[in-house]
Amino acid sequence: MKFSISRKANSIYAYDLYICTIMGRHNYLVILLLAFQPYNLSASNNTSRLTVVVDNIKKADGEVIITIFNKQEDFLKKYYRLISVPANEDGQVEAFFEGLPEGQYSVSVIHDENSNGELDKNLIGVPKEGFGFSNNKMGTFGPPSYKDCLVDVANKSEIKIVLKSF
Repeated sequence: MKFSISRKANSIYAYDLYICTIMGRHNYLVILLLAFQPYNLSASNNTSRLTVVVDNIKKADGEVIITIFNKQEDFLKKYYRLISVPANEDGQVEAFFEGLPEGQYSVSVIHDENSNGELDKNLIGVPKEGFGFSNNKMGTFGPPSYKDCLVDVANKSEIKIVLKSF
């Protein structure tokens, strides 16, 4: 008998698996015993879905790279999650980050028009491709701070980022 239930490893009981293997022909007993176990099969394990809507994409070339950061020391250096979405003629894309732990995150976006994986800049360091940050924050000379870009993510959250181009 094949039996599988997805649940947290720290809440599984060894005798659940034992009962499943020796009571294969008595499925009703297994179901009855498992019904009284203290685990939760619902999605209430404090994970969330973040929808990021990116607007003001000037060209349909390349891809839109959306990165999430969960630590100040990693901001714009080492991302927590990344999604790349092809740019389109609509000027807007959506990306969905599933299974994020509830908390605060900073989000950055670049429109990588030439698909080289980085934000291209001119000789004096001004971005040549579209970019943006959560809360639509911009820095004076350089990127905004991690704290300025923090957004709360709980359950089903949605943010909109409008790209800036020079």
